[in-house]
Amino acid sequence: MQWFEQMHNQYGPRGLEVLGIAMDGADRKDIAEFASNLGVDYPILVGQERVGTSYGVRLPPVIVYVGRDGKIVEEVFEAKGHDEIEASVRKALSRRR
Repeated sequence: MQWFEQMHNQYGPRGLEVLGIAMDGADRKDIAEFASNLGVDYPILVGQERVGTSYGVRLPPVIVYVGRDGKIVEEVFEAKGHDEIEASVRKALSRRR
């Protein structure tokens, strides 16, 4: 999550939007406290099963990179390193509307 926060700060001016979706049943207060403790200030949505269906997400954790054109650029179902995350962010930002 901290890498996504870094990417949010670095690439936000270029159009990157980072959204987290908490689907573990925790309440909003616990989610906000968890995010605050990690220094995360991008939005964390409280998800329900239907939240992920727009992009076919079935089992978290999953990272879905969506280009500026609204189409999926890449889906990642396993943890990646910082360099791989940054490459995916750049790839998604390069997609035009």
